Amino acid sequence: NIEDNDFIEAYLDNVFCQHKDFIKQWLAVYTYTNYTKLPTLILTGDRGVGKNTFAESVLAIFPALSEIAKDLHNNFTPFAEKKLLIIDESASNGKLQYQMLKKFSGQKYLEVNKKYLSQYQVRNNINIIFLSNDELPIYVERDEIPTDTRNNQFFVYHMKPHIDFDATLQDKIIARLGYWVRSELKIVFDSLKLDNYRYAIDV
Repeated sequence: NIEDNDFIEAYLDNVFCQHKDFIKQWLAVYTYTNYTKLPTLILTGDRGVGKNTFAESVLAIFPALSEIAKDLHNNFTPFAEKKLLIIDESASNGKLQYQMLKKFSGQKYLEVNKKYLSQYQVRNNINIIFLSNDELPIYVERDEIPTDTRNNQFFVYHMKPHIDFDATLQDKIIARLGYWVRSELKIVFDSLKLDNYRYAIDV
């Protein structure tokens, strides 16, 4: 609704600091491709630091293709058909959660299990944003710790509180997001070389 790219750029500067370009690349691949593996975004920090503001702003890009889930351990997986899965403060952390994150982000196909329907398979198009208040949100086997930025599945970032609290910030972002995606993010996407990385971008 509003052409104001400077607002979005300033927001990303304030929230992600030196990682702003990475977030822009992630969003560019998310918006301009399908069935392209992206790293899982794991955002940690205390309540009120803006984890949900960012995640729900991303959700607003393709709202019909997005879902918020409380945990991954339900037998039913309707979200397997989505493009974005936001996992909000899952209480069931540890090794099992890590294995589930790897499965949903790494497999080429996923099983969809809905109530009252037979299971069926779909091509995996899910991108994951995981939100947690925990300092250590996931468990990683020692021999699976990434050693190469070209082959890293997880981006973990601890968010800090905003200096100025604005209850209308999310609405302001969403109002400006469409034009920013169509203009600035298209430029970013056209500059990427996705074949150089296992998860599309340098992580």
